[in-house]
Order: sequence, then C-alpha cells, then structure tokens
Amino acid sequence: LYVVDGVVMPINDLPMGDIESMQVLKDGSAAAIYGSRAANGVVIITTKRGKAGDLKINYKGSVGVQNIANRYEVANREEYQMLVNEATTNANDPRFQIMPANNTSNPLFVKNTDTNWQDEVFKTGKISDHTVNISGGSQTSTFNISMNYFDQTGTVVGKGPKYDRYSISVNSDHTKGKFKFGESVHYTVADQKLMSFVHDGTILGFTVSAIPTIPVYDSKTMDGYGASDKTVDGSYTANVIGFNEMIDSSTKRFRFSGNAYGEYAILKDLKYKLSLSYERTDWRDFHFDPKHNL
Repeated sequence: LYVVDGVVMPINDLPMGDIESMQVLKDGSAAAIYGSRAANGVVIITTKRGKAGDLKINYKGSVGVQNIANRYEVANREEYQMLVNEATTNANDPRFQIMPANNTSNPLFVKNTDTNWQDEVFKTGKISDHTVNISGGSQTSTFNISMNYFDQTGTVVGKGPKYDRYSISVNSDHTKGKFKFGESVHYTVADQKLMSFVHDGTILGFTVSAIPTIPVYDSKTMDGYGASDKTVDGSYTANVIGFNEMIDSSTKRFRFSGNAYGEYAILKDLKYKLSLSYERTDWRDFHFDPKHNL
C-alpha cells in the first residue's frame, strides 16, 4: 500500500524527483491505521515542500537511450532450409515432404529473402525526464510547484510501447498563530501506447522463432506485410512488426489526488490535526485492429 501526502494511491504516475522522503511501516501499527490493505506493509511517501527563503527555480533533466544488449544466435536462410530439409528427410514419413519454399527444384524456392528478425524488430529506445521546480516563501507561508514531463519509447519497432506523462504538483503550508494549514495537489495525464500482438505467447518468442524466408514487408499482400503460408513454407511465422505497426492500442489516464489539512496547537506538545483527501482516476482506452492477412 502506498500513501502519498496522506492519499492512498498508486505511484506509477508519481515523478521520482518529487519525493522528499519515504517511510516503511511493516508491523501492527500499519494494520491499525490502514486495515487489511496494509497486510503487505505500507510505504508512506512525502513529496517536496517549500522552504522559507528567496524564490528558487530549478531545472533537472536527463536524456538516454536503451538497447537490447544480447541477441540469440539463430539460423540464416541457408542454414534454416538445410536443417528443415534434413529433418524432413530423416523423418522418413510420406506425410512430410520438403516444402516448396525450401526445395531448390521448385519455382517457389526462396533464395532472395534472408530476414534476421531480431535486427528488424529491435531498435534503439529513447527515454527523457524533465522537471521544473519553483519554491520559496516566508516564515509563515511556503509553497512548492513542480512540473514534470517524462517520455519513454520502447525497443520494438511499431506503435508501442511508448509512454508519455505530464504532471504538476502544488503544495503550500501556512501558519497563523496556533493554527497551521496547507494542501498538496497532484495532477497527472499519462498516455500509453501498448505493444500490440494477437497471438498466445510473447513478441520475443515469436521474434526468435520466426523463419528467415519470410520478408518483413511484401507489396503483394493485402496489408503490405510479409506472411507465411503453410502450404509453401510449412511453418507459421507471426509478423511481429506487422502486428505492432497496424494495430493501434492505447490507454490515456487522468489522475487527480489532493489532500488538505488543518492543525491547531492546543498545548505546546499537544496538537489536533484534521486531514481530508481525495483521489480520482479516469481512463480512456482505444483499440483498433484493421483487416489484415497476418
């Protein structure tokens, strides 16, 4: 369970640069406060707040790239055709015949296509994170405003995965005599393009097992992508790039959370504090699967 500035909420939309401190509750005190939701512990997060002093404007940013470090060694076209033909011959079963795409005497023999699917599917991903922070205040009033933009593009060719997030956080604290009050408000808009695939299994699995005699793109097909034919190739290959470029699947998330408090010092070491919180998340999901021959 995560509690951010007094509000129970997930933290996937919380910029890490906004965090001031974290406290972990694992004993009975967590259950006493949050009930059964705290069975696995509670992480209490406090975001950065303003401090008395001159107005400060800070910028922090980072830009980086991501790559698939290692690749599986797989057979090229000639090696694949040789291995498949040897397996067919060694089976010594009339039900299995050398397929046209792998038969040098057949006009459908494939000799000009040698697709390394890992090289075609994987690309360099990009990641960037930018934060502008404005803070300041006096001895009786302080404020902190944080604006963040985060963007991450995945390492697979196609529409996804891609994640964009815009967020703003505002908080302030005010003191007047024995009374202290303040608020924390967070608003986030996250737009996520999902990596699309319609078959059981994983994109990595189909990428590694895809046969090299199928091209990525084929102008002769209905959708412009290469596809296998069991009567010609003897094997089915899911065109990972075709699925991920044609299918549009995304989700947009709008999250608001806020907390307001009032505190009164009854005695020097005795204070009464009232806190009110609110959290709301709205989702918009979109999925479009065009007609295709994959």
